[in-house]
Amino acid sequence: MENKPWDRWQINDVPFWWTANNKIKHQRANHFEKANLKNAFNAIGALLLTVTYFYKLKLESERGKTISWNYVTQNYLRPSTSVMRLEDKFYNEW
Repeated sequence: MENKPWDRWQINDVPFWWTANNKIKHQRANHFEKANLKNAFNAIGALLLTVTYFYKLKLESERGKTISWNYVTQNYLRPSTSVMRLEDKFYNEW
């Protein structure tokens, strides 16, 4: 399965899974059907991307130089998992 959780994010429009999460959080009885695998999968994917990007920015700020995605994924995203992964280009030097 593939997902692009931030693909449709715009200034005045949030991703579908974000809206679903808020509806479940605030009105669970009325929107229980939105608590599904598709929304959970996209939320977890968004979290993975956000954490990876955070570590890259943090390391670059601390070291004052550009850090490769490979360095971030190989050294800071441990243990590695096969359940949810970024594209291969984020794990291999090209």
